[in-house]
Amino acid sequence: FFGYLVRHLDRRRHAGIYVACIEALGALGDAASVDALQLALKAGDWWAPVRTRRGRVAAAAALRKIGSTEALETLRHAARAGARGTRAAARAELANLA
Repeated sequence: FFGYLVRHLDRRRHAGIYVACIEALGALGDAASVDALQLALKAGDWWAPVRTRRGRVAAAAALRKIGSTEALETLRHAARAGARGTRAAARAELANLA
């Protein structure tokens, strides 16, 4: 359910609900959660940098919280490739692993 909302919810209108769904996916921690969080980590709007950052930081934190091999590999890949904000959020959460 939360994965569906992360994929289809209008982030602009329901930013708080969107972030809450991302956090719920981090608590669930299954493979479907990792896929949805990967999409959330990459999603963003250039005209809404604060909202975009909030979503990316929440997605990266949820992936770190899951801690599975797939989740951590998703963070490592995002830290190497992607938008600047995506890389920054992923790097910050990878730094918290140590």
